[in-house]
Amino acid sequence: MIMDGIAMRAVLCELRDALSGGRVDRIHQPEPDLLVLHIRNGGISHRLLLSASANNCRLHLTQAEWKNPLQAPNLCMLLRKRLIGARLAGVEQDGLERIARIRFEGTDELGRPVSHTLVTEIMGRHSNVILVGSDGRIVDSVKRVPPGMSRVRQVLPGLAYAPPPAQDKLDPLSMDARDFTLLLASRAGGALERYLSSRLTGVSRQTAADIVQPALPSPAAVTSLSSDQIRALAAALAGFFQKVRSCDFSPTLISDAGGVPAGFAPYRPAGLPDELLSPQPCMSRALELYYLGRERKARIGQKAQALVSAVNVRLERSRSRLALHEELLAQPNNGERYRRYGELLTANLHTIKKGERIARVTDYHSPEQEKVDIELDERLSPARNAQRYFRLYAKHKSALDNAIKQAAAAKDEIAYYEGLLFQIGECTETEELEEIRSELENAGVLRAPTSGKKKKAAAKSKPLRFTSSDGFEMRAGRNNAQNDELTLRWARPGDVWLHAKDIPGSHVVIRTGGLDVPESTLLEAATLAALHSAAKNAAAVPVDYTLKKYVKKPGKAAPGMVIYTHQKTFIVRPDPKALKGVTPID
Repeated sequence: MIMDGIAMRAVLCELRDALSGGRVDRIHQPEPDLLVLHIRNGGISHRLLLSASANNCRLHLTQAEWKNPLQAPNLCMLLRKRLIGARLAGVEQDGLERIARIRFEGTDELGRPVSHTLVTEIMGRHSNVILVGSDGRIVDSVKRVPPGMSRVRQVLPGLAYAPPPAQDKLDPLSMDARDFTLLLASRAGGALERYLSSRLTGVSRQTAADIVQPALPSPAAVTSLSSDQIRALAAALAGFFQKVRSCDFSPTLISDAGGVPAGFAPYRPAGLPDELLSPQPCMSRALELYYLGRERKARIGQKAQALVSAVNVRLERSRSRLALHEELLAQPNNGERYRRYGELLTANLHTIKKGERIARVTDYHSPEQEKVDIELDERLSPARNAQRYFRLYAKHKSALDNAIKQAAAAKDEIAYYEGLLFQIGECTETEELEEIRSELENAGVLRAPTSGKKKKAAAKSKPLRFTSSDGFEMRAGRNNAQNDELTLRWARPGDVWLHAKDIPGSHVVIRTGGLDVPESTLLEAATLAALHSAAKNAAAVPVDYTLKKYVKKPGKAAPGMVIYTHQKTFIVRPDPKALKGVTPID
């Protein structure tokens, strides 16, 4: 989701109120395409964020803090020289174009008045932040655009600043109900949202849909609108943009069903359920919550992908090893035949002469006592031939035993790595990923940092905590470190332990306090275990439960791996609605 011209106007209205007359205190450039200006006004210090990021371009007031580079970039040094101490003299926007001009007035080294304008252009991958001098020429910019990048418009120091080419659209702020009526009546076809977005400056398709929906509940093409519908929609458009003109906004954060920020609007969208809409004190706050959540998710995704790649390499190796050993185990078992040949040769030594290629002996193990032909090495004595078969038997048995052992180890590794992949996919905090990274380093899956500096211990993440509908505390681990801590150290012998049966997932523990646990709490805990397992999207999930005293960790077992006995099994639906009586504990 990108800021449209209406969202930008909502922010600029806030900037005028909060920053006009304020003085620039500090300037930082924590990332190549991100600037943060500290502006003090009326005894209050504000942070103004300007981002030219392709995916997260925006401007707004912010409360967030960033880690700044030890050496300030050249652009940051230039901005400090030109703007620190200057006063914010104006905030402008051309209609609803996504171009903001923030004007600063100060003095140069000789004390002469001088003005600069920071132009922020919000245009996706073409976004930019440009410092323009009082002569209208570019001083510098976050992104320089030479002729090789664009023949239409260059952005380079010394060139006269020219805004991006204007689009052939109407300015809705200069239109009234009559103008909107003519606009709607003149269109020969096309969906309403697409048409309005293509004809009105600063209006995204989503904003157009949010205007149309309350006025015309039934979707329709423009050509199918009656004159009454046109008048109703024109009135809705006029009323909406009158509010935009007067900076009468209702900033709203839009969340998905899981409560994660999924969008924003400078008004309250009419077509969404109330539980997904969260009113915000200002547009800046709505934007910050959305973009910080988005950036945080992207950072977590990048960190997670590195771990996923490393685990997948080991997982494929383990699968290949398992396939190799299972192929060996599927072959005919010749070991017993070699042992029997050795025993038969030993029992018939008196009938065999050295130098024979075939020994025909009586099979005393057979009820029919039939004759068996055994191939001999003519260079060896009969006794040595018997010993040769016993050695073949021992070698084959050793290989078979090793294949069984290695196949079992490969299966354990596969279960461990598949569990790690599930846990990585469930991570919502960087602390959880760091714990998994540390585990992988300890296991030799990832190489530990070789720097001489001692690595700072990461903050430990904590298991999820809940209170059941019957008042029992329940906890669920989110990674192997949490699972081990929860099961091996926090849980008491009489507590109830649960886990999805033969499926990667969380350890869940009910703290019983010595009381009998009602079935309602057991079912809630089982549902938690199902929801926090790799089978969370299945129709039904088997969940084992037993007392903690029957849960053991074998020696040298991988993190999070346990064995248990005396279990019973619930079959539950992984449905969050089954947890309506469960209360999360912060």
